[in-house]
Amino acid sequence: MVPRLRLTVQVGPTNRNEKRMSDAGDVSAEAIEAELRRYLLAHPGAADTAEGIRRWWLPERFAGEPAHRVEEALGRLVSRGVLVRVGLPDGQTLYVPPERGPEGPPNAA
Repeated sequence: MVPRLRLTVQVGPTNRNEKRMSDAGDVSAEAIEAELRRYLLAHPGAADTAEGIRRWWLPERFAGEPAHRVEEALGRLVSRGVLVRVGLPDGQTLYVPPERGPEGPPNAA
């Protein structure tokens, strides 16, 4: 007779203090991109820096997302022609819809 092995797989945290893998920080760039597209549909003239977009354009459930993941989603939107990058004199990058032109929003200095 062959001895049976018992395999136990844990799918959740072992106690209340552990984080699950699906908690903040596990959202894909595609999900962020979809949220940014929704924001742009509701606010077609919106323009901001990556940090401003991360803080103000995304719903609260994305609050814990790292900046690099938001920047990845922004890069995808730029490559698809949904947004363009505009360099500001202070070195920051502004993300604007292409309709607003490569010179950025009116009165940008």
